[in-house]
Formats: sequence, C-alpha cells, structure tokens
Amino acid sequence: MKISEEGIFIDLDIFASSFFMLTRWEEILDEKRDLHGRCKAANSIAEQWGFLHRPVVDEYADLLLKCLIHLGYNGPRKKNEFTFLHTHDVDEIEKWKGTGTLAKTIGADVLKRKSLQLAKKNLKQQKAVKKGTQKDPYDTFDELMDISETKGITSHFFFLHQGSSQYDNGYSWDDPVVRKTIQHIKNRGHQIGLHPSYNTLEKKSLFQKEKNKLEQLTAQPVTTGRQHYLRFNTPETWQLWEDHGMDWDSSLYYSEKAGFRCGTCRAYPVFNVSTGKALQLKELPLTIMDSTFFNQIEEGHSEIVLKEIIELLNRVKQHQGQFVLLWHTNYLNLNIFARHKQVYLELLRNL
Repeated sequence: MKISEEGIFIDLDIFASSFFMLTRWEEILDEKRDLHGRCKAANSIAEQWGFLHRPVVDEYADLLLKCLIHLGYNGPRKKNEFTFLHTHDVDEIEKWKGTGTLAKTIGADVLKRKSLQLAKKNLKQQKAVKKGTQKDPYDTFDELMDISETKGITSHFFFLHQGSSQYDNGYSWDDPVVRKTIQHIKNRGHQIGLHPSYNTLEKKSLFQKEKNKLEQLTAQPVTTGRQHYLRFNTPETWQLWEDHGMDWDSSLYYSEKAGFRCGTCRAYPVFNVSTGKALQLKELPLTIMDSTFFNQIEEGHSEIVLKEIIELLNRVKQHQGQFVLLWHTNYLNLNIFARHKQVYLELLRNL
C-alpha cells in the first residue's frame, strides 16, 4: 500500500478477493475431496498461503475503512460487537441403551485402549445409569443450557434424523426420550435446529422430509442448523437451504483444521455464483469444532490446543465478530473425554 498526496494505492483487488473467499469459489473446482466428499483444508488457498487462521475479509474491510477515513470520510459506520454462539450437534442421545453397547465399550477399553481402569469406570457408570442414580453420559442438555444461561446466551441444539447411512445416528425422533428432550429444551427457552442426515447432500428430497418431521415435533418453524459431517457442496447446499426457507447455516469449516474457511468471523448473506443471485440465507461460519482436536488432546497436548483456540478467539474479538463453537452433546461427559471437557471449560472461561 502506498500513500501520497494524490491518494492511496493498494496493490490488491479487495473486492475480488473478498468475493472469492465468501462465495467459496475455489471449492466449486476442487475435486480432491476426502472420504466423505468434503473439501480439505490442505487444498485451500488459505492453508497453502498461510492465512487460514486470519479472517482476511474482515481485515480487508478494516483496511478499506482506514483508507476512507484517511481520505476524509466521516460518514456512518456499521457497529459490530463480539458475540458467542453456543451450538451442539445431537448425533447420539443415549450411551447405555442396550447391553451390546456395554460389551463393545468394555472390549475397546481393554483391547484397544489397554485400560482396565477405564473399563471399570464405564461398567460402574452403566450400572448407575440403569439404576437411575446417574444421568446417561449423553444426556448433557441441562448442563449445556446451564452454561449458556450463566453467560446470558442461548444454546442451539441441532437434531439429526435417523437417516439411512452408516454415518447417521442410532436414535429415532419418534423415541419418547427424544420427544421429551426436545420439549424440555423448548421449555427452557433454548433453540432447536436441523442437522440434515448424511445423504441429504446427494438426496435433496430428504432435506424437506426431515425438516417437516422436526417441525411437527417442535410445533414451530425450524430455520437454522448445520449439515451432518459438515458435508457441503458450494453453492448447491446453500441453495437447498434457501429453497426450504432456512435463515442460517453454520457448516462452513474444515473438519480436520480450525480456521476461517470463508475468510470472515461474521455472519453474511450468501451468493450463488452459479445463478448469479444473492440469497436471503446467511452463513454463520463455524470457528471451532471439538472433534478437530481429539487426537492432540488424547496425546497430551491440551495446552497447545488451548493456545490455538484462544488465538482464534482473540482474532474474533479483535474484529468484533462472532465466535461459533460446536461441542457435540455426546462428547462432554464420557469417561474417555475427561481431558476434552477440561479444554472446553477453559475455553469458556476465556470468553
């Protein structure tokens, strides 16, 4: 950037660069997908050029404003403030539903994880749940809502339809436990959204069926959510959500690496580059997903993980953006996730 008496020269097309990032233009051409058909961070321009951890579109906006002010602009400015969005994908709802689960868990504890102590803990927990003296470890809804309420915010729970894929869940929306949970969330004033099943990426008709079913259960419109497994095609998935009257999606995030996939930490209305039309749908880019850091935490690198997360949090605060956190309901109180919960609680203390 050069500043002179004649004006300011920026050797960068801010608008084209922002358009490229926000529309996810590069993903239309990306054919090197992972097992689940998802775009990978490693193939992105942001990762290859080392700016995935920077909300570059927000940086462009700040730069442009500073230039205008330098040139004498004194007009109105949009006011932003830091916000925290607490979201939870409900992939499972009962851990100890049958005896088969106990056998598989104990077997994995002994044979895979080589931990007799963990096997004993799980056996004790399963017995307590069956006796009714302890909640099922997947029943974390009250705990998560309590956390949100202490911060004066709302939790968003995205429910997953049973689906037809091996990657979908093991619960049915007709299960009395599920119905009771949904009603309890409503009664406490928190939000329920849609977690479209794995195959909705290819079978778009499933989206409408699942949305209709969830709206029947909730007796209210369902207009928010996130794609299961973060399976997403640009711009088709955005258009699918738009066509079904959804208000916002929060799927845009690389499953294997945290960062600003869209180049921004702010909600924005999306644009369909195939049709050349702006949509009413908004994208709320996901900032952090718990499972991204599972291996690091299990290997004892919690401090490194926290440092990375806090750095991203501080960048969002710096730009007065929105920090969107995904913490799965079934990943909070499992015995094998004790370290993960410590990271989660420490993150919340830094908000």
